[in-house]
Amino acid sequence: MTSNHLPRRSFLGVSAAALTGAALGSKAAAKAGVPARSAGRPAVVASGNGLEAVRRAYDLIEAGTDPVVAVVRGVEINENDLDDMTVGYGGLPNADGVVQLDASVMHGPTHKAGAVACVEGIKNPASVALEVLRRTNHTLLVGEGAKRFALELGFKEENLLTERARQAWLRWRRNLNNRTGNWSSSSRSSRLLAQPQQPRRSARRRPVPGARVGRRRAAHRPGRRRPDRQPRHRLDR
Repeated sequence: MTSNHLPRRSFLGVSAAALTGAALGSKAAAKAGVPARSAGRPAVVASGNGLEAVRRAYDLIEAGTDPVVAVVRGVEINENDLDDMTVGYGGLPNADGVVQLDASVMHGPTHKAGAVACVEGIKNPASVALEVLRRTNHTLLVGEGAKRFALELGFKEENLLTERARQAWLRWRRNLNNRTGNWSSSSRSSRLLAQPQQPRRSARRRPVPGARVGRRRAAHRPGRRRPDRQPRHRLDR
């Protein structure tokens, strides 16, 4: 029985070879030892939730669109998907219940980059990052400055907190005593939270070499009763 599973290291090696081939061209790729079949062909890589984004970006690159623009157009699928809680509209909020988004893009031919961070109310931060690359001499805009930049370019301000994300945030707030601090509401986490937490026992202190171990007793003076002994009473009948 054969397996289609590709080890992570092999996947990274194949992806790097494909990207190198696309960047260098067929002749340069041949000198670098990259397989000829990968030379000159676009390569788009994403996580498991980005398959549709990969398809769109690949088709746009094949049609002649600049790769950085094609990738941003592909990412828009995930940013606009309210069921995707990792990015964009419907993404999980921060500890204060506010959705803040980050994005960055890089353009190989011009060696330029653009990025935004902690943007609130803007659904497509990747597109804003692309405009930072195109229109400014900056690399990173953050917070209110990034939001103001987006609004001046015509991006629409929206409420990005969906009810599903809000409920996830409320569960997280209720479970702050959970030491994992994880957003997940898995059955395992629920079982752990349902069980009463046992008080932790303090670790016993190890004796220090050369130190006296045991309880120190008061010094005994002649003619005085030792304080650590109880007096004995004799009953005469």
